[in-house]
Amino acid sequence: MRIARPPLPEPSRTELADLWADLVAADAAKAYRAVGRLARSPRQSVPWLRERLRPVPRLAADDGKRLEGWLADLDGERFEARERATAEIVKLGESARPAVEKALGGHPSAEARRRLEAALAASDPVRSPAGLRALRAVEILECAGDAAARRLLEELAKGEPAARLTQEAKAATERLARRPAETP
Repeated sequence: MRIARPPLPEPSRTELADLWADLVAADAAKAYRAVGRLARSPRQSVPWLRERLRPVPRLAADDGKRLEGWLADLDGERFEARERATAEIVKLGESARPAVEKALGGHPSAEARRRLEAALAASDPVRSPAGLRALRAVEILECAGDAAARRLLEELAKGEPAARLTQEAKAATERLARRPAETP
């Protein structure tokens, strides 16, 4: 049983934008308040989040082949090739994590290991404002728990299986499925 809370006035587009910005605030209490406010206003917040959130893309077949080449280039003789390969792997973000982790498990050179670890750190969603915001948005959607929020979580859960956002959305969807139906 949930405790009823007094209704809040619907947030304006300006307030939604401010709350969206607050989700990445260095002040955790400010971010927490933004999560709570957005979760209590699902009629406005869920469409706002839908406009801004996308599932983590899965690697296309040609991206996978290019990724293999870039991983090999991390150990190449040319500095420019190593730099380009590192940048391209970082651009793939969480989609490249499984391949990067696999490459780290093999016995890369010190240079390749340093670059692989840097790419892995760069793809950690908690270390990037956009990634942290997306993870907090999953919390908002789960707390809101209405049909629209559930649909958006289900869409996010269809992203790259190894991505943190995908895993968190899937876990939230499963928890919501176990939640007893609410009575009005």
